[in-house]
Amino acid sequence: MRLISASVHQQDVATRKLAQSVDSAAGLTARASAGIAEVSELARRSGQGADQVLAAAAELNKQAAALRHDATEFVNRMSASSF
Repeated sequence: MRLISASVHQQDVATRKLAQSVDSAAGLTARASAGIAEVSELARRSGQGADQVLAAAAELNKQAAALRHDATEFVNRMSASSF
């Protein structure tokens, strides 16, 4: 009877340790998942920021081309009117 009782006790201890390990692993998995979600959100925001910078650079390039055109026309008019 003592042998069975000791075996049951050992099994109980092993089961509790296993349950604690599973609970700990679940907690770590949840933390890792939250970290991955946060990184994903930061990547999404960075992508949006990059898109905005790209759009602003394209608009600035367009305005610079228009300014170059206007400046060239101005210089050409000034040169033509001085003769």
